[in-house]
Amino acid sequence: IKTLKSLRDITIGKYVISPDGRFVAYEFRKRARASSFSINLLPVNEGAEVSILKDGPNDRLFGWAPDGQSLLFASARSGTVDLWQIKVVEGRPQGEPELIKSDLGDVSPLGITRSGAFFYSRSMRTQDTFVASLDLASGHILVPPTPVHPSRIGSSMGPAWSPDGSLLAY
Repeated sequence: IKTLKSLRDITIGKYVISPDGRFVAYEFRKRARASSFSINLLPVNEGAEVSILKDGPNDRLFGWAPDGQSLLFASARSGTVDLWQIKVVEGRPQGEPELIKSDLGDVSPLGITRSGAFFYSRSMRTQDTFVASLDLASGHILVPPTPVHPSRIGSSMGPAWSPDGSLLAY
């Protein structure tokens, strides 16, 4: 076992070892800046630690490309969460990040195959508000539940009736 870095005053997120075993890329955030992640590259044997992406807008490390020549990460730098890559040569970033896939959404990386296929899971959080008519005395449903806004399935949430019961806000 070899200590590569003392982790004082930072929180480590994901970390990945390069395919050749020479570097560890890791995402971290300083406790005082809990919403901002940075991505650094740490050599396993000798050399200085290098900042790959610093304080980006939701930069999240996904992994190394199979050839070990670039890192894949998610970022909101364009306004939506997209998949990006940045070239890395001999432990140093090369050029600017390149957009790989727009509007990736809320995903969690599952892995990258040797052939370069990127697998991820995507959260599809939706909520709907339905209205039904009930016979409170018998407990029977008179009119089955129907969505309050059928053309906006998956996006109506937080319902609240007006005091007189004539209006529904959602």
